[in-house]
Amino acid sequence: MSEPQTRSAAVQCISRITLTVADLAGTSRFYERALGFRIVGRRMQSSPAAQAIVLGLGAEEIELIQFDAPGAPYPAQRTASDPWFQHFAIVVSDMPAACARLCAEGGGQPISQGGPQLLPPSTGSVTAYKFRDPEGHPLELSFFPPGVGDPRWQARDRLFLGVDHSGIAVTDLDASVRFYRDLLGFAAAPVLVNSGPTQARLDGLPDPVVDIVPVSPPAGPHIELLAYRGAAPSAAPPPRVGDIAATQLDLATLGVEAIVQRAASFGGTVERPGTADALIRDPAGHLLRLVESGGG
Repeated sequence: MSEPQTRSAAVQCISRITLTVADLAGTSRFYERALGFRIVGRRMQSSPAAQAIVLGLGAEEIELIQFDAPGAPYPAQRTASDPWFQHFAIVVSDMPAACARLCAEGGGQPISQGGPQLLPPSTGSVTAYKFRDPEGHPLELSFFPPGVGDPRWQARDRLFLGVDHSGIAVTDLDASVRFYRDLLGFAAAPVLVNSGPTQARLDGLPDPVVDIVPVSPPAGPHIELLAYRGAAPSAAPPPRVGDIAATQLDLATLGVEAIVQRAASFGGTVERPGTADALIRDPAGHLLRLVESGGG
C-alpha cells in the first residue's frame, strides 16, 4: 500500500449512522428500550418524501429514516462475509446485563452462535456479540476490558456507552484503504487477521479468515474494513437508496467538492454530487454522505 498523501480536503468525523427502516416507530422503540438510545430529534424531508428520528447514545447519533415509497427489505441470506454487509458496534459496560436487557425486549435475531465471544488478546480481549435489529440490520455489542480502547469505554455508570465503530465488508482491501486514507484522510492502522473457532462463532460462519484494517478520522467512531478471504462476489447490485440494507455513514467533511471531483480516481462512485452535501459510494459500494463542516 502506498503512503498517504497530504490533503486539505478530509473527513473530520463520522457524525451519524443512518439506517433505512420500514417501521419507524417500532424500530425506534427497540433502540430505546433494548439498547439505551434516546430520541434527540425528528425531521421531515420532501424529496424523496421521508420522516426520520435521530437517536443518541453517549456522544454518538444514529438516524432512522422511513421513506414514503419503501425500498427492498433486508436480504435474509446476507452474512458477515457478503460484500454489502455493514454493522456498527455498541459499547456496553456489562455484557451479561446488556444481553439480558436485549433478551427482555425481544432479543433481536442472533448472528453469533453460543452467545457473546471473548476475542483473542491480539484484538484486545474484547467480548463481542452480533445480532440483528427487527429490520434486519446487523449490530454488535462490545465490552472492552480495563485498559483497552477509548477511555470512554471504561465507564461503568451506564449500561450502554456509545458507538465504537462501523464494520464494513470489502472485496479489495488495498483499494478500500487507499480510498479512506488517501481520499478521505482517515488514518489507517496495520492489518489484523482474525480466524479460528471464536471468530466462526462470532460471525456465524464456518472457518472464516478475515483481514481487518481500522481506519480512523480525527475524532469519534472509526471504520473497520473487513475482507473475508475466499468470500464469493455478490451477484446482486449494492442496495439502492431507500432499501433497508442501504446503511449510510454521514461524514462531517472539509472540502466536499474537492473530494467529489477526485472520488472516481480512488474507485468511488458519485451517487449525488454537491458542494455542501454529496452522496458517494466507496469502492465496495457502501454509501457515504459528505456534509461540509466549514471548519466548525
